[in-house]
This record gives sequence, structure tokens and C-alpha cells, in this order.
Amino acid sequence: MNREINEKLLTQLHQCTILMHRRGHCDVRERKENLPERGQGRLLVLLLERDGMSHKDIVEALDIRPSSESELVAKLESAGYVTKSVNEEDKRVSNVFLTDKGREIAQQFADSMGERLDGIFAPLNEAERETLSGLLEKLIVSWKEREAQMQTDDRFGAPHGRCGTPHEFHGHDREHCGHGRGHGPEHRGQGRPRMFGFGGRGFGGDFR
Repeated sequence: MNREINEKLLTQLHQCTILMHRRGHCDVRERKENLPERGQGRLLVLLLERDGMSHKDIVEALDIRPSSESELVAKLESAGYVTKSVNEEDKRVSNVFLTDKGREIAQQFADSMGERLDGIFAPLNEAERETLSGLLEKLIVSWKEREAQMQTDDRFGAPHGRCGTPHEFHGHDREHCGHGRGHGPEHRGQGRPRMFGFGGRGFGGDFR
């Protein structure tokens, strides 16, 4: 493989992360006072599409930790945007529903989000967006499979690279890979390894 193009791609992904992070801060400054924070807004929009989701389904859909999900739901419930109800078929499960107030705010947030996304991807035409989406999905699937294999190897004590990863990641020390001090399973809850030194939950990080 051409190392130069690989390093260029990694740099470009990193730059996209930084620019989107900055864009997020601008959105926070420009956001209307009656709209919730971004993480809360994402959950509201999700419920707008799939009202009555269980806590487990929300965690999986947003790819966040259960503790983060509980915090999000608690804040939205306190604001009067959602309510929780015990599942009639399984009393161990509770479902989250939008209130009328929450549905109105969720729609406002969805409209605002749509405008922002149109601006972010404006330089690309429809075909280019489809191509980019397909390529990114291919990377995501591969990285998740590799991450799952790394965690399996850790459980069974299989030998691997310097930071508990395949040998192509030898250039990163243990601290960068999430297995160093303060980043192991006992510190991070789920103990997810960091991918390419950009954080344990991919390029975007947790949404709270």
C-alpha cells in the first residue's frame, strides 16, 4: 500500500473532525435559546422517528454508553420533553416517549439540523455524497470488526502489538490507544480501545 496516500487520508479525516467540531461550537453559539443541546437534540430527533424506544435501543442507535443515555433521558424528562413508561410485555424494560412539547421541539431541531447538514455537504452533488457514504461505511464496518477482534484477543490473552492492536498500529503508544493509565476498562466503563489515537468512540466522540 502507498504510505503517502494512507497518511494523507488519515490527515484529511482528522481535519474533517476538527472542522466539524468547530462548526459544532458555532452552532451552539447560534442556536436558538429554546432548542436543546446537540446530544439531547439527537435523541429527540431519534424519538421523532422511533417513538417509544427502550433504553437499550437508544444506546445502540446513538452509540453511546448507558450512563450517557441515562443522563440524556433524565435531562429531557426534567425539561418535560419525554416521559418513561414500563413496558407492558416486559416489566424489566422501560420505553421513552416524546411529550407534545418534546415533539414540537424535536421537529424544530430536526429542521435546524437539516439546514446545517445541507450546508456541510453543499460542495458535493448527490452522486458524490452516495459515493462518500459508501466508502465511509466500508471503513466503519472494517474498523468495528477489527475492534471486536482486538477485544476478543484481549479476553483470551492472544499476543498482539504494542498497544493491544494489530501490528499496523505499532506507531501509537499505549496511552494513545486507550490502554494506558486512566483509559483501561476499569476507568472507561466499556474499555473501548482508541482508534488511530482519535478517541475511544471514533472521530466524533461521545454526544452528551
